[in-house]
Amino acid sequence: FHMQSLSPSRSPFRIKASKSVTVANKVAKLMWFKQNMDESKSPAYSQEEMLQLIDKYLHRLDSELEKIISLQTSRGGRGTSSHYRQQHASKEDALRMVMVKERGLFQSGSGIEAPDLTHPKNFQTFKEWFGEENLLPRIHLKKFSEPTNRTTTEEALTT
Repeated sequence: FHMQSLSPSRSPFRIKASKSVTVANKVAKLMWFKQNMDESKSPAYSQEEMLQLIDKYLHRLDSELEKIISLQTSRGGRGTSSHYRQQHASKEDALRMVMVKERGLFQSGSGIEAPDLTHPKNFQTFKEWFGEENLLPRIHLKKFSEPTNRTTTEEALTT
C-alpha cells in the first residue's frame, strides 16, 4: 500500500464531510427563500418579483452586521472593551465577505443561484418542499443577475 493513500486530503471521510457541508449550505439558502417567499402568488413569481426577493436575500445580513458595528462603537459596557471588539471582528469579517461575494455575483452578470420561482411547476414543487435533502434534485435552480435596465426583466436571467 502507498503512503499517499493515507493522505487526509484524499480521505473519503473528508470528501463526504465536504459534500455534507455543501448540501447543508444549499438547504439553508433554499430554506431562507422558502421562509421569505409569498406562497399566495399565482401561478408563480414574475421575474421582477423574483429580483425583489433576491434583493431581500442579498440584504438579509445587513441588520446583523449593523448590530455588531453598533455594539463595537457604543460607549460604556461591553462594547468598548478590546476583547469584545476582537471577539466579534471575525464574525464581522465573515459577514462582509459573504455580502461582497454574493452581491458581486449578482451585479457582475455571473448570477446568484436561487430556486426558479418564475416557473409555475417549480414554484409548486418548492412550496411543497420542507427542507428534505433527498428532494433537492426536484428543485430547479436558476442563476439570476441584476438587470442593466430594470424595465427589461428578460435581461435579469442568465442561464
